[in-house]
Amino acid sequence: FPSHDSTNLLASEAITYAPNSTGDGFWVVTYENNSTQVKAIQVKFPSAATVSFSAPVISNLSSTTYNGYGSVEFNDSWSRALLLTSSYPAGNPGGKLFELSFNAQTGTFTELWNIQLPQLPAGGNNPKYYTADYSPNETYAYVSTAFSDRLYRYNISSGNGATILGTQELRTL
Repeated sequence: FPSHDSTNLLASEAITYAPNSTGDGFWVVTYENNSTQVKAIQVKFPSAATVSFSAPVISNLSSTTYNGYGSVEFNDSWSRALLLTSSYPAGNPGGKLFELSFNAQTGTFTELWNIQLPQLPAGGNNPKYYTADYSPNETYAYVSTAFSDRLYRYNISSGNGATILGTQELRTL
């Protein structure tokens, strides 16, 4: 996902995949740092000796991602994904967590909700939000931190960002 200017890489560190709707390939997914863009490229295998790549499919978030750590994690049915983004280095405003629906036929994402995660307390190694994932029953989103012992849990069943943010629970590891 590099730009035409090789000194300006546009992909985040977050990269994952999801099966396509026809079962003959998959989507490679990432988001662009400091942007609203989520990008998907379809990889297909039309024959045993051939691989094809689609043009990037761009979906837009309602707010800009940060420039640091992050993740994209799908639910078990590949229909929804949690996208986490946080800033780097010190002086960070916290992080953002988005839930997106995913269309495996077109490679497009639609934002369902997002929350601004609170700034983490300063610490020895400058803690950052690192990754997010679903609970097994998809009622909760778990958000981990790097360089600290914090794990946050959010009840996402309401589908409403303000309500979700109000359910934050801190688990110290």
